[in-house]
Amino acid sequence: DGVVRVLRERRVQYWDVIRGSPWVALLPPSSISGVLDELTVAASSGVGPSSAVAEAAYAVSRHPNLLRLTPGEARRRLELLRSLDVGQGDIGLWSVVRSFPGLLTTSEERILGAASFLEDVAGVQNVGRFVTRAPAVLTAGGADLREKYGLLRDNGLGTFELVRFPAYFS
Repeated sequence: DGVVRVLRERRVQYWDVIRGSPWVALLPPSSISGVLDELTVAASSGVGPSSAVAEAAYAVSRHPNLLRLTPGEARRRLELLRSLDVGQGDIGLWSVVRSFPGLLTTSEERILGAASFLEDVAGVQNVGRFVTRAPAVLTAGGADLREKYGLLRDNGLGTFELVRFPAYFS
């Protein structure tokens, strides 16, 4: 089967992925290959070309939902995270993606909404640095962020405390 061949060539633990997420076997091999290409390019900036294939395989093995993305969606999400300076550069970007691969499957609207909230409402000046320390915040909905920030503010705390402890939103 083409899917197994592509996953095996890319060193993905294909049996574990397909057993845990059988829908992967129905995906077009070209799409899987394209997503793995995008992840490999991103990983090569962070760990070097020699380890990039293994890093991309690790991310997909841990989070098979990455394969639901089209190669273009994967590229756009990575570019969006770069534009927010997540990871403070390409080296740190892969570290964030590796630790929280679900970030790439989060909608662009949700990521932008959370980033806008952090900057405009919470007063975070360096959103990229903040998100590097707590990437899950970009997956939170606006209502959840507003509620948590309101609780913080109601207790006399604000941006200073939030920046010192970004995991508060997690």
